[in-house]
Amino acid sequence: AWACPQAVKQHRPLSRAEAKKRVGITSIDFIVLFVGNLLPHKGVSLLIEAASLLRNIGLSFRVLIVGDGPEQNAVQELIRTKGLTNVVSLRGSVPDLVPYYSAADVFVLPSIYEAFGIVLLEAMASGVPVVASALPGVRKVFSSGREGFLAEPGNAIDLANKIDLILSNPDKQKAMSQAARRLVEEKYS
Repeated sequence: AWACPQAVKQHRPLSRAEAKKRVGITSIDFIVLFVGNLLPHKGVSLLIEAASLLRNIGLSFRVLIVGDGPEQNAVQELIRTKGLTNVVSLRGSVPDLVPYYSAADVFVLPSIYEAFGIVLLEAMASGVPVVASALPGVRKVFSSGREGFLAEPGNAIDLANKIDLILSNPDKQKAMSQAARRLVEEKYS
C-alpha cells in the first residue's frame, strides 16, 4: 500500500463555513473541486462539459479549478464558450490547499491518464468524497460506492451523473465523507 502519512496530518479539515470564507465563496452553492496541472490528460475540459450538464439540470454549484499549466488559456476559453464564467473559477496555483479541500463537497479527478492521483488521498484525508476516472491506478485507491464513485474515462455524462449522485444525496455525501477520511487514516498513514 502507498503510505501517505502527511495527507492525514496536513489536511485536517477546517469548518466548511470558515473554508468557504477563506476561498472567497459566500454562496450556499455546492463546491466541486479539481486540483492539478492544467494538462490535456488531466481531463479538465471533461469537468467543464460535466459542469455544463449539471447546470442544465438546475444544480446549484460552483467548480473551483486549482492549478495552472499550458492548457490554462484553452480551459478559460471553454468556460467562456459554455457560458460558465459564473460557475467555474480558475484559481491558479495557491499556497495552501487545505481551505479548498475543506470547502469542497466533492473532489473530481477526470483524468484520461493517471498513475495514482495523490490528490485523491489529500481530498479524502479532508473528508471529501471523490469522483475519479476508472483508470487502473486510480481504481486501487478507493472503493466506488463507498468513498466516492468511479466514472467512465472520457465520459462527461457519466462524470456529471456521479457528481450529481453525491451532491443530490446529503446522507450519501456524509457517509462517503466519513468513509473517505477513515480510509486514508487506516490504509494510507
